[in-house]
Amino acid sequence: MRTIPILFATAAALSAQATIHRVNNTGIALPFTTLQAAHDAALDGDTIHVEPSGSSYGACTFNKPLVVIGPGYFLNFNSGLQATAATAITGGLVFEAGSEGAVVSGLDVQGATNVKASFVRIERCRFSAGGADLSIAYPVGSLDLTGIVVNGCHVANGFTVGYSGSTLNDLTISNTLARTFNFATGGSTSGELINCIGLGSGTTALFGGSGMSISNCVFGPFVTPGTSAYANNIFAGAPVPATNGNQINVDLGTVFVGGTGDAQYQLAAGSPGIGAGAGGADCGIFGGLEPYRLSGIPPVPSIFTLSAPTSADQGTPLQVTLGSRAND
Repeated sequence: MRTIPILFATAAALSAQATIHRVNNTGIALPFTTLQAAHDAALDGDTIHVEPSGSSYGACTFNKPLVVIGPGYFLNFNSGLQATAATAITGGLVFEAGSEGAVVSGLDVQGATNVKASFVRIERCRFSAGGADLSIAYPVGSLDLTGIVVNGCHVANGFTVGYSGSTLNDLTISNTLARTFNFATGGSTSGELINCIGLGSGTTALFGGSGMSISNCVFGPFVTPGTSAYANNIFAGAPVPATNGNQINVDLGTVFVGGTGDAQYQLAAGSPGIGAGAGGADCGIFGGLEPYRLSGIPPVPSIFTLSAPTSADQGTPLQVTLGSRAND
């Protein structure tokens, strides 16, 4: 028997006209070796599969509503989720006007990323640019954006939101870990930050003048609360009163299991975050309606192994065994 690794496969509901484009720079004969080239050739509504590789697929500026899917990240920490530990590395991503409706999932983004268009959804991606890893409407004034969603992401450093002169409405940031969250003191921002974690050694969260609803989150000791509303959060310090279900001066060593990779942020036995969120949900990234998925495995089915004979007689049934997983 021969085992053939299937790097990842997806089942997406596409219109009859939509096309799936593969991007691979490992020597496979495919039309596209960079994400930008695939984007430029794609039509609105097309899907781009960015395949595992040890080399970056480069930066990309989006001006079309495309679906982009990678295999996830931290696959070396969480074995058995994909056939290979290689990720789909890209440079920074920029979402310009025209990209409204774009969905990006499962990428290992190693460059500064900026969202400057409405109704963009970024889910289950890792961002690591060494500073302002992920930004929304920053540093750009005079933007009026709505309906942006960031869910289940791992931001290694800074997550910056808003800028003087810009307006953000109906923003949703959920089940996302960042070293720091930095909301602008100018401009106008409204929406919700729910089931997130901010644990930087410096400023963990600066909410400036934002009017966010913040719930079920866990924060380190350095939080500037601004004008946001807080409920059912856990704070290492005491930036808000211990009302509305907020817990203050909590020893974060009692909250998480610890360890390495993204699994370390699961709640420990007896954690003060268990059932402490709104409606009895857990606090932190693994609680709520859209829990964080280890390694950012994209929300599509995957086939990660295929076993089949190396040869078979003509007319003889070919016995094939698939290893698959649903990743809702």
